[in-house]
Amino acid sequence: MKKIFVHPNPTKEGMKEVVAEIIPQLIELGFELCMDVNGDCLPDDLTGVKLLSFDDGLRQCECALVIGGDGTILRISIPAALAGKPVLGINKGTLGFIPELEVSEIHLMKALHSGDYHYDHRMMLDITVESAGGDIIFKGTALNDASVIKGTLSKMIDICVKANGKNTIAFKGDGVIVCTPTGSTAYSLSAGGPILEPSCSCMAVTPICPHSINIKSFVLPAEHDIEVKINPGSNAAFILADGSAPVQLSVGDRITIRKSKLSLDLIRIKDPGFYEVIRKKLSKESS
Repeated sequence: MKKIFVHPNPTKEGMKEVVAEIIPQLIELGFELCMDVNGDCLPDDLTGVKLLSFDDGLRQCECALVIGGDGTILRISIPAALAGKPVLGINKGTLGFIPELEVSEIHLMKALHSGDYHYDHRMMLDITVESAGGDIIFKGTALNDASVIKGTLSKMIDICVKANGKNTIAFKGDGVIVCTPTGSTAYSLSAGGPILEPSCSCMAVTPICPHSINIKSFVLPAEHDIEVKINPGSNAAFILADGSAPVQLSVGDRITIRKSKLSLDLIRIKDPGFYEVIRKKLSKESS
């Protein structure tokens, strides 16, 4: 693997300096680099860097090197999956569950030349929202999760969840999250959901602040279709896919969430193991 599309997150403080530090190291390691010609973090010295459009850069590379946090990888996950390109993450975020390397570990990327790496396959979700009249008002794909949330600060929404057409749970609360194993350490975890090992083929459904002590998160096989409906009498509600711009829902809208045909390949070089990452990122030892 030699051709790399370098994709930094320009909103991260000091990112241009980080890019300027990383680029010479990558060139010294023998990589051919390209970057988005419209990007905001281009180094002043472009020696050895080919400038292309985002789409052309992703298409012509062998992998995408994403510099940022989990959110940066989420944003590139769909175009990368569509292009069939694996992603290697360099952590410049806070927790950073998905990135593989730290900025100080660029030298480990020499493993891409020798083939001393493997792919971590991550499932994705397809989300469709259909109005009561049968019109499709939203279609999206997510690596982490799809969240149905209330739109009024002090008002709950009345939610019904079905799995493969069968009533599963119904409750009033702040919303519900349907996540992949990748997303189980994100919003779902904060809402009390289970941690799922990334290799699992499943989804978790996690209620957000349900007004009942009997409503808990549960796990379903990835092959199940999940349907969420907002019942009459509810206030405003929205759906978000991986924290994207919210789409307003109406009473009677049917939200269908299922395993996508798309998947994302993450490049693993160090790969200390999922539970070691969890221990370091979430335990008191990391504080």
